[in-house]
Amino acid sequence: MKKHVLAFTIIFYFFLFPCFGQDQYTISGTVEDESESLIPYAAIALHSTNDSVLLSGTTSDLDGFFELKVNPGTYFLKISFLSYEDEYINVEIKDQSLALGRIILEVSSTSLEEVWVQGEKSQMELRLDKKVFNIGKDLSTAGSNGADILDKVPSVNVDLEGNITLRGSGNVRILVNGKPSGLVNSGDPQSLRQLQGNLIQSVEVITNPSAKYDAEGEVGIINIVLKEQVKKGVNGSFDFTTGYPHDHSAAANLNFRSENVNFFISEGISYRKSPGGGTSLQSYFLPDTTYAFERLYDQSRSDLSNNFRLGADFFVTSKDIITLSGLYQYSTGKNLSTTTYRDINEMNQIINTVERYQDEYENEHEVEFDLNYKKEFAKKDQEFSIDIKFNLSQDREEADYDEDDLSTGTEIDVRQRSDNLEYQKMWLFQTDYAHPFGKKGVVETGFKATLRNFDNDFLVEEEVSDEVWEALDRFDNQFKYLENIYALYFLAGEQWGNFSAKAGLRMEYSDISTKLVKTNENNPRNYIDFFPSAFFGYKIKEKNTLQLSYSRRLSRPGFWSLLPFFQYADTRNYFSGNPNLNPEYTHSMELGYQRYLKNGTFLGSIYYRYKTGIIERITFLEEDGITRSIPINLSDGHDYGFEISLNYDFFDWWTATGNMNAYRSVKSGVFEGVDYGSDTYAMNFQISTKFTVAKILDLQPSFNYRSKEQTAQGIRKASYALDFGAGVEVLKGKGKLTLSVTDIFNTRRRRWISETDEFRIEGDFRFRQSRQVKLSFNYILDKKK
Repeated sequence: MKKHVLAFTIIFYFFLFPCFGQDQYTISGTVEDESESLIPYAAIALHSTNDSVLLSGTTSDLDGFFELKVNPGTYFLKISFLSYEDEYINVEIKDQSLALGRIILEVSSTSLEEVWVQGEKSQMELRLDKKVFNIGKDLSTAGSNGADILDKVPSVNVDLEGNITLRGSGNVRILVNGKPSGLVNSGDPQSLRQLQGNLIQSVEVITNPSAKYDAEGEVGIINIVLKEQVKKGVNGSFDFTTGYPHDHSAAANLNFRSENVNFFISEGISYRKSPGGGTSLQSYFLPDTTYAFERLYDQSRSDLSNNFRLGADFFVTSKDIITLSGLYQYSTGKNLSTTTYRDINEMNQIINTVERYQDEYENEHEVEFDLNYKKEFAKKDQEFSIDIKFNLSQDREEADYDEDDLSTGTEIDVRQRSDNLEYQKMWLFQTDYAHPFGKKGVVETGFKATLRNFDNDFLVEEEVSDEVWEALDRFDNQFKYLENIYALYFLAGEQWGNFSAKAGLRMEYSDISTKLVKTNENNPRNYIDFFPSAFFGYKIKEKNTLQLSYSRRLSRPGFWSLLPFFQYADTRNYFSGNPNLNPEYTHSMELGYQRYLKNGTFLGSIYYRYKTGIIERITFLEEDGITRSIPINLSDGHDYGFEISLNYDFFDWWTATGNMNAYRSVKSGVFEGVDYGSDTYAMNFQISTKFTVAKILDLQPSFNYRSKEQTAQGIRKASYALDFGAGVEVLKGKGKLTLSVTDIFNTRRRRWISETDEFRIEGDFRFRQSRQVKLSFNYILDKKK
């Protein structure tokens, strides 16, 4: 099958490129000023060299780009724009088009001595195919990590354990700079907490991606864009943060740009230590007995992490760019916890107490290398690119457990230890080509191969006598996961007046296998899927647009959803994966309306998703009286919802951003004779407003709320939080001090009820204390207004 896919790819490109290679004669270029700012609406005039007669002309677009169709001959171009010197260029067209590249206009000597134009990028940019959340303006993200920042993004929620949901669903694809990355795709919900927020420039939310993107992710894609400067000379920024509970970090982003090369480097180091914990009451109702126990959990988690990124853009020509970059991440963590079990009889009396202590140490290394080549052509939007990425990571968790039954009178009754070693390797190969046709049409095609190899070796041992250890059979194995995904896509789009359309098809071949080595349990699987997508847009008026889109997607179970062993801190409640999980498939449709207001932007959407093979986590009681939580595949589901986003500038000194998502989710399915169907109505919203005082002091309160939601076995209770930030410019605008408080009233926590005929569990848990006070300082090198 792999050979057939590769052969098809070669034949596909062999026939495709000759078809796209026939160009009409054109003269094209991009108009910029001396600071490399693009100049839109510059006038371009084409004159005959012989008699200086004006033959044709045009203006540059919003990206500074222009294109003129010409016959063979000799000409000169006159490029002009208000307050700049006119630029004259002699050109000769023989038997091919001419790409002039960058055309630099010099400021006119008769212009004003000094002009300051000051603007601020919108915190949330709403585009037809995605929302872009720019990090810089949000005061509450100062000194934050990747998980904190995503939790501020409209439509996105990150719970206290680091699990990410988009529009209420956890099946979402996370990318970094448009490509998969081991930094956030390892399956570990805590991986985003290791990514310094200072390295993030923006977050893009794509709720209905086209066939160009991976089909992975039921509800869409979240793309994290890392910072990279492009201005000439030396520039960059420095960030320092201190906070309580312990949250201290420092980061630097530096850039050096010359005519032919652009070097960039970033370094971020952080240390965090925070308390956490919670309680649960677990009651069991069996035919022969009824019992209960209260579980109290108290923990202290600390971690030290370091991110280092280095790279360069090489401008071989004005149309050929090679980018080489590497990233290294190192982190260590320590988790100290105490779990107390209080056994309760039918009279609600405590009859016994057991305490279990955990001392866990974690060490993680990760390296990533990227090579990218991009080729631009004379025609606007014609582009070819190649990407190669390699990622390697290793994560080791070692823990000691001491358990004391207070009724025995001995100091330690049970002594155990665990060793969990995770290894991951990933290769990515990708090539894309875009070719314009007609007036505004474009055809895009590409090939992608993603090869992943996960290996997890886990072991739990118990001391049977003095320094004599014996492995627990249930927790002694090696789990291997291989995932090779090959994809081809083709899509085309065109615009006719106010109407635009784009449609495409993606084919993915999946070769996946799981294996438990010591018990020789194998589960290989391979399959081909086709994923169509379609987009239709209609501009009602200049500032009003309707959009209708459709896509078919899937959610493959991640590594941690398949892994049969997580941790051993709680001996009465096991959380694990399921190696036999199958993918979840989704048909997604969305109708959106976008309106540009005089002082803001409004976007409203209604959406529907039909899902099959839904992945849902359930809890059941085992024969030994221990509860176990695993993910399973249910039958199907229907999601209906609407979303409203608005950003508005009431005055120059007062702006606001709000987002609300309300939905109904209906799921059905039976597992081992038990019906796990559910029907829930839920809603979440975020609102943030910023006030500017005396042009230098910014004040920003923000509030987010997530409603109660029905689950397969109970409910997840509502949660809310109020944040506040204040920022002031210092050092003549080159620096900024920010004071932020997240979850002022310490109300954000996970509260739930799980209930069946055999048990009832009511819990209240906080992975880390969510109330945080931080003071951050940001300094921009070579800042110019």
